[in-house]
Amino acid sequence: MDCIRCGRTEQIEWHHIVQRVHGGGDEGNNLEPRCQPCHKYEHTYCSECNKVVVRRYNFEILNWDLDDNNRCNFCGSQIPIVGKLHPNYKEPRFEFAF
Repeated sequence: MDCIRCGRTEQIEWHHIVQRVHGGGDEGNNLEPRCQPCHKYEHTYCSECNKVVVRRYNFEILNWDLDDNNRCNFCGSQIPIVGKLHPNYKEPRFEFAF
């Protein structure tokens, strides 16, 4: 089995296309093979505490755990992100079509 992003065959994990919290299941049509490095970069992690500070689903930002200076809310480390989070980031821009 190959990673759908880079083609690697080692360290394969299953990525949920629609997250379980949003009703996605563990069926084959909701799972994509991704190698561990590609799967890890789906989100932004703090290099100090290793917690997810920006959780994403494709281009959507689901959660933002950074302060106004782009520091980790958990440990205070600076995260190398340029810019600020738009105040309307939680407004729906896309809808699922089934």
